Amino acid sequence: MTSTAPTECTPPHTTGPAVRPFEPVAVVGRGCVLPGALTPGAFWENVAAGRSALGPLPAGHWRLPVDAARVPDGGAVIPTDTGGYVHGFADVFDPTGFALDPADIGRFDPLFHWVLHAGREALREAGHPGPAPRRTGLVLGTLAHPTDAAMRHAEHVWTCAQDPAVRDALLRQAPPAPDPVNRFCAGLPALVAAR
Repeated sequence: MTSTAPTECTPPHTTGPAVRPFEPVAVVGRGCVLPGALTPGAFWENVAAGRSALGPLPAGHWRLPVDAARVPDGGAVIPTDTGGYVHGFADVFDPTGFALDPADIGRFDPLFHWVLHAGREALREAGHPGPAPRRTGLVLGTLAHPTDAAMRHAEHVWTCAQDPAVRDALLRQAPPAPDPVNRFCAGLPALVAAR
């Protein structure tokens, strides 16, 4: 049996424009908002010390008591109320100095605030306390999980679709309708930070 495999590696695309190598990239600033760590230094201190950032559910996080979410007969249950929750962020976040009005930023889900804060801190660490210099990039690691504001938005949409009597009764008990921009909890925070 003879082999037809090439003896040299050939690029997968042999037609079209030539591919230029990537320009060098330098990571010159870092920022983060994580459970138990609002700075990269605090994060690495936790890692080095072997500290867990998991903790109990903050009071008022759910709109019903934790025990009400448990079914004693072994049916559907919330398996745990322990998680990674960010604490103390409101004490360090300053919504001023961005290209957006602080009042507009205030309507956004905290996830937007976290991204803006981490981006600003990365710029500061890189020696740029003001606007980002030209040719600056943002690498953002985040989970696209439902945030509180995204869940409130979904709840509001569902509530508004109910029969008028049910809808009106539910709306009387519900918190104010959240800003609909909060339904975009994956890519929009990065776009807002990039601008």
